[in-house]
Amino acid sequence: MKNSSPLRILHLVAIRGKGGTGASTLSLVEGLADRGHKVAVVCFKRGLLYKSLKDKGKVELITGIKMAPGLRVHHWIKDLLKLKPFVDEFKPHLIHCHSSPDYWLGFLLSLVTGVPLVRTRHVPVPLKPHAFNRFLFWKTAAVVAVSHAVGDRYFTGVGWRPEKVRVIYDGVDTRRFNPRVDGEEIRKKLGISREEILIGSIARYSKVKGLPYFLEALEKLMAKYSRVRGLIVGRVKSRSLYERLKERLEERELEERVTLWEHQDRVEEISAALDIAVLSSVGSEGSSRVALEVGASGKPLVATRVGALPEIVVLGKTGYIVPPRDVESQFRFLELLLPPFPRKELGLNAKRRVAGLFPAERFVVKMESLYRGILEESEDLG
Repeated sequence: MKNSSPLRILHLVAIRGKGGTGASTLSLVEGLADRGHKVAVVCFKRGLLYKSLKDKGKVELITGIKMAPGLRVHHWIKDLLKLKPFVDEFKPHLIHCHSSPDYWLGFLLSLVTGVPLVRTRHVPVPLKPHAFNRFLFWKTAAVVAVSHAVGDRYFTGVGWRPEKVRVIYDGVDTRRFNPRVDGEEIRKKLGISREEILIGSIARYSKVKGLPYFLEALEKLMAKYSRVRGLIVGRVKSRSLYERLKERLEERELEERVTLWEHQDRVEEISAALDIAVLSSVGSEGSSRVALEVGASGKPLVATRVGALPEIVVLGKTGYIVPPRDVESQFRFLELLLPPFPRKELGLNAKRRVAGLFPAERFVVKMESLYRGILEESEDLG
């Protein structure tokens, strides 16, 4: 196959939300379509990925496939029989999976069609090296890890071939996220003047995001500096956590200075409105789109030493890295960023780093290069 020939790629995506995995997959399939490739996506009709793609006409969408989690062999067979006619007609050059449930279906499709299989791993939890996972790994052409935090720990054991795992960082749309975006409307909505300093965390309300630690550090800062305001915005995965944070602010009479928002669509404007961003996660963060987005927006980031965050944040250059659950360190580094000069200098460094290393275009080109390398190797072996 010529390097310039368009590819046909079938993506299987068994997720309903649009967190890191969904946003990464959306960026990839749209980017591939924009580069002239023919892309089909198997996804859930009620999922956010489908809703984001259905009216754009860039990719072909296939729904009604169960892709059930767990060891559900009878569901896998039903899915295979239902999807096989489309695959026979579409004739994909590659099958690309993005989570565990769709991985098994992709494996079966690859097995019966001979089409090479690619799997992206988004979470930094090592796979158990049991026989099923070893067999899957053996039959997979390449595993894409979204960071070294994921790839270096993918799994080890009999048949382990580390050269099969390729680290390809997610990309961010620097046309959407950049310092030219106006966040004034968001600040006005929050009632925040230009003189006040807005410190925010864009993260879902779940235990793994460590939001109580961020709020505690913010309280210490607000007790010392009257110009500090706070914002937390994200999808409410844990309603009980959201309510506890709200009650805490009311008990301390801080609800006028700290705002809790649920999911918002205008994330680029929220990033632009912030003066300082914080990610106080206590786990996960296989990659971090928020870290890339606020960096592209020219904002310094205080983040925990979790997952891929130390791979994105350059200590003292684009932000600061603190131990998880360490409120005092969060407070101390946030305090360092209150004066305008260090805040703007680190924000500018962050913008340059993200624009140079993590643009969406680079992410898509690297994936395309991986695809072509797999196909060339398959042709050589054939």
